[in-house]
Amino acid sequence: MRKSWTAGAVLGIAAILTLSGCFGTGTEPKQEPATIVKTIDELQGAKVQLAPGESLGVDTAEQDAVPYAAMILDGSIASYEPSRDGSQIRIIAVAPGTTDVLLGDPDQRVDDVSFTLTVTQ
Repeated sequence: MRKSWTAGAVLGIAAILTLSGCFGTGTEPKQEPATIVKTIDELQGAKVQLAPGESLGVDTAEQDAVPYAAMILDGSIASYEPSRDGSQIRIIAVAPGTTDVLLGDPDQRVDDVSFTLTVTQ
């Protein structure tokens, strides 16, 4: 299901990427393995539960992960780490709470995926 992104959503994602340092410095640290890995299909409409410090690896099912961006409704609960090598997106649990997550692409090269993330205590 493709949805057109509003200018506000696109600007919000750009701000999140900028503020989280996602553009990198050229010397990126090696990613640790994700605590849980789910495919894009498994995540659509799902409820995912993590503990603080755990991470969700998003397997894009043989699609390039690079076009995907994430919009996390409450950034105090989780953070987004884009794919550095085109293989896996990561959502990192930061603090207890529940938030909605939208994975998609403002250029509409991939379908949007939304799910609910709960970070437990």
